[in-house]
Amino acid sequence: MTEHFDYFDKLQGLKEQELRDEITMLNTKFYALVKDTPIRQQIGNMLDMAKDQLTVVVAQRTMKEEPDVLEIGEIEEKVETPDYSKQELITYFQTIDNQSLMNKKCLWLKFLTSS
Repeated sequence: MTEHFDYFDKLQGLKEQELRDEITMLNTKFYALVKDTPIRQQIGNMLDMAKDQLTVVVAQRTMKEEPDVLEIGEIEEKVETPDYSKQELITYFQTIDNQSLMNKKCLWLKFLTSS
């Protein structure tokens, strides 16, 4: 077994399953000890560190499995421009001109009859 200078260093080298085994072992020791003793506090701190490291390892694993870009499919754009004939355009604009001319006449008639 390699020697570790501190517990944090040991946890950094463990894989996910090894971390889970470590947490199980620490839980067993933690609940076997009498409450409010210094050794139980130390085991509790070690247990928190192991859980934190497990969270980091799991997060790193899930980040590697996600793709950089989500593929949502393709969108096809279709634009249809109607092809109007010259006669249709002339008729349309003539109708608009006639309507605006009628509106102007109506305004003049209102103006003249109101005075």
